[in-house]
Amino acid sequence: MTNKKTLVGYLSTRLLLVVLLFLTLAAWSMSSAVGGTPDENYVLTSIWCGDVPGVDDYNLMSTRIESGLASPLESGSTGQLESGSTSIDVYGETKDCKLKINEPTVVLVPWLVGESGQCMQISAGDTSAACQSESIDQTGRADSFNRGLYPKTYLNMMRNFVGSDVQKSVVQMRLFNSLIAALLIVGTVSLNRRKGLDTFIAWLSIITPVVTYFIGSVNTSSWFFIGTSCFVFSVIGVIEHRDDQRITSAFVALSALSFWLTTSARSEGTYVLIALAILVSFSHFIIRFKTELRKIGKHALWFAPYILICVIIIFKIFVKTNRFHFIIGTKFFRTLGVDSIPWWTITLMMYVMLSLPLVLIASAIYYLILQKLHKKTDLKSILLAPVLASVIVFFSRELDRFQNISANILYQNFFSNKVPDKASLIISNLIGLPRFVTGFFGSWGLGWFEIRTPQIVWLFAFQAFLLLLIFSIQKSNQTTRLAVGASIFVLCAIILAVLQKSLSEIGDDIQPRYFLPFVIAILITAAANKQERFPNSLVTAVAVLASIANSIGLRTVLRRYTTGQDVSIGKSLNNPREWWWNFGPAPEAIWLIGSLAFAFLFAVVIYERRSEVATKISATDPALNA
Repeated sequence: MTNKKTLVGYLSTRLLLVVLLFLTLAAWSMSSAVGGTPDENYVLTSIWCGDVPGVDDYNLMSTRIESGLASPLESGSTGQLESGSTSIDVYGETKDCKLKINEPTVVLVPWLVGESGQCMQISAGDTSAACQSESIDQTGRADSFNRGLYPKTYLNMMRNFVGSDVQKSVVQMRLFNSLIAALLIVGTVSLNRRKGLDTFIAWLSIITPVVTYFIGSVNTSSWFFIGTSCFVFSVIGVIEHRDDQRITSAFVALSALSFWLTTSARSEGTYVLIALAILVSFSHFIIRFKTELRKIGKHALWFAPYILICVIIIFKIFVKTNRFHFIIGTKFFRTLGVDSIPWWTITLMMYVMLSLPLVLIASAIYYLILQKLHKKTDLKSILLAPVLASVIVFFSRELDRFQNISANILYQNFFSNKVPDKASLIISNLIGLPRFVTGFFGSWGLGWFEIRTPQIVWLFAFQAFLLLLIFSIQKSNQTTRLAVGASIFVLCAIILAVLQKSLSEIGDDIQPRYFLPFVIAILITAAANKQERFPNSLVTAVAVLASIANSIGLRTVLRRYTTGQDVSIGKSLNNPREWWWNFGPAPEAIWLIGSLAFAFLFAVVIYERRSEVATKISATDPALNA
């Protein structure tokens, strides 16, 4: 009877976690207007149109009709040509997508699908989504859609939600992705009874604001983040429970499902998953070696193939596919009248200014965690780190002003329109690497980077990450520390190598989110390999930091689309309000739901951890069982 109650309680708690995670992601799904997320019009057009006939298909069909070899209504594998019409109906896809007869590379779709994001890019985030109301019922033109760059599976799946109301269709797609994430991630974590909660805490600490923003969108990165996260949890579960055939089989099935999700959304998904499997497996199996750091040399063969394979895989993803190109710079130096200032002087100044807060925070965390936490966890001392960050945030405006000026100077190819030499490029990217790292936590902004998130968002998110990572490293053996350190070093080296190979500077095409699954995997793996549980006081500190970052980040996105960011974030989201969906709760309610649901996720996890400890004590103490 007791076991039955325990099982019911366990399942009830897991169901509650699913609901809370779904509500969190659903709030992010409702926070941005149609066309708000990166490449959303591209993805939506691809969903609405599917396989669009290209120029060759159109010319071939026209030639056959003119020569009498085909009738005007002949259907091909890609389209159907209508005699005397001005468009081609896309064969087998939605009726709302047509190909212009005189412009075969342009499709006609609902304006919200093809062009809704353009009007919101005016005034760098100060224009609300109300600009969409003028053209919401019109037909739009789109010449950017999928031509084999992305797999069709994700696009075909989302097409099932296409309806006459574009707004409702898009929200349904976003909510569907949020539901998939909640079910799969909580389900995968729940199977790992040994270390599931700690790895789940690690995942929660790093997902806001970037991962939550993309999971709750129609961007292909939604399934990409869901699949890679579940895959990491599944691989860890297989390793931890390899002695239990039933649980191992379940994890293998989940890893297969994760593989399908990832590869269905992104063409590089296969290579990313292979790299993640190598990273997780390497980090886990290396701890089996019972050697001191000075003896690790005999196992050096583990490192060489690991580094080599990772470099090859990432290069294949980002370089061989030619997805990124070098953007020729401008004469920004001359406009500022600083032609005589060496580029390295300005970049060094920028590096010092941007790294100072990170150095202070890292130093504080090092002192508070490494010097005190191994003796006795003191919640008050841990929370001094956010206080220090708050002081730094006080100067964020001046830092922002300098960052904007120096960043422009840094990223404009050093005084001319010529491609910078490779030596200058690698030095520039090496100096700017801290800025790339903070981009994992939202410092670059959201949307098309026009959503200016307050400094406190990425600072607190970064601190939550550092707290768990440093504790995990401190409570691990030397070989595990070496594995984590090697993984971080390899990731940084690959980032620089990809930037160098594609001749891109930090701030150009290559974005931090492309590498974010590896950062998530490093933290989750470190949390799984540590020798002690996260103390509840540490989890509480992380919960406070992550919840604040999530709440402010969510409110910032809501503010950007309801009124534009020229209105203070402290004012009500309901009034004044220039734009909102014609269905669903009010924006202030969405913000409260998303903020509270995320905070309650941590509360439920902390409660369950305490219950597990109490159960173990009760089971091992004969006096309590008497």
